[in-house]
Amino acid sequence: MSNNFQYRFLNNVDFTELVEVFNASFGDYTIPMHLTKEELETKIKAEGIQLSDSIGVYSNKKLVAFILHGRNNYKLYNAATGVLPEFRGNNLTTKMYDYALPIFRSFDIKKISLEVITSNETASKAYRKIGFKKWRNLNCLKGNTKLQVVDENIVNNTEIKNISYYEYLIYYAEKDVLPSWQNNEFCISNNERNLTLKKIVFEGQPVGYIIVNTTKNKILQLWVKEGFRRKGFASLLIKDTIGDNKEFFVTNIDAQNFGVNMFFKSIGAIEFLEQHEMELYLK
Repeated sequence: MSNNFQYRFLNNVDFTELVEVFNASFGDYTIPMHLTKEELETKIKAEGIQLSDSIGVYSNKKLVAFILHGRNNYKLYNAATGVLPEFRGNNLTTKMYDYALPIFRSFDIKKISLEVITSNETASKAYRKIGFKKWRNLNCLKGNTKLQVVDENIVNNTEIKNISYYEYLIYYAEKDVLPSWQNNEFCISNNERNLTLKKIVFEGQPVGYIIVNTTKNKILQLWVKEGFRRKGFASLLIKDTIGDNKEFFVTNIDAQNFGVNMFFKSIGAIEFLEQHEMELYLK
């Protein structure tokens, strides 16, 4: 069967077929995914996925596997790798990269990154074989908000205001946390109209910000300036954007950032998934 496989970039993919193969590939996944055509289009836009940098495997003229790559200048992000269940065991992920890596190098691509669920040793082994190396562990958390009472003096001297993407970049420059691809400034720019961006101002001074997809209550970024932490500013931002006793989730937090992880756990979140972030340097 492997001799019948053809590899090509997905510039001219039948999008309806891609949606069908995406859903069939992830239907039995650790966390099953099912996207509508519109939801996959949103994912493609938000994560900067370029079909011209994405790879497909065809058998008898039918798509049976794919890798979707986001692109930001000379960096790629593996946003999804899917193989139809009946075609697994053919090393198609490795073979797709065997096909694509020489081309990526000729285009001066410098790095490819991805996340893989820590319990998925089969996928981790395949990526290591290709040359990916683990960089860090990432935690995904969810729960219902249980916000703490904030000192009245802080509440009375605090304002929360909407900010533009460009104002956010000013505060982002001060950050001491490196977001993963889906939560970074590139993807926020791509998806700004679907996000809520707010800053918190204490006694006239901006001391933090939050970025939330309020339709899903997904927190992409939350930051409070050092010296103003553990005083309730993060809780006030969450109360304003999500509310108390509301379901929320946050994905791909650096596991070594104990302060951020402990904060989310303190307001009601529990870990539901751990991932490895892996990188492959081409230059």
